[in-house]
Amino acid sequence: MQPVHSAVKDYRFYHQIRVRYPEVDMQQIVFNANYLTYLDMAWVEYLRNIGLDYGELLKNHEFDSVVAKVTMEYKKPARYDEVLDIYVRVPKLGNKSIPIHFTVCKEGTEEIVLEGEIFHVSYDFEKELSCPIPAFVEEKIRLFEGF
Repeated sequence: MQPVHSAVKDYRFYHQIRVRYPEVDMQQIVFNANYLTYLDMAWVEYLRNIGLDYGELLKNHEFDSVVAKVTMEYKKPARYDEVLDIYVRVPKLGNKSIPIHFTVCKEGTEEIVLEGEIFHVSYDFEKELSCPIPAFVEEKIRLFEGF
């Protein structure tokens, strides 16, 4: 994948989403809460792209995470039927935390719709505690991101 502009030059993955009719509000733009769903969908596809099936990881109790913090900055509106390129990257890893950066652009353009960051924390639901990121997850992310 070749990023279309410098704002996403450090990203190695993107996922496309077409805006569906029920995702727009009365102003005919994507309702703000839907962007969190878009980012979450792109994160799951990022994991799939690096060889981690989130559903299988959950089912087998190998890895799970919870959202600790979300930041989204809206730049331009997106509208019904537009295709969005959602760029995803992990710039670093903590012991338990995974900061995920997102840049959302209109398909094939330099128009940034949204920039965001979600902090996931590796979590053990049985113990109800944060826990270290499993080594195999960390390794796949590091290999893909090149750090």
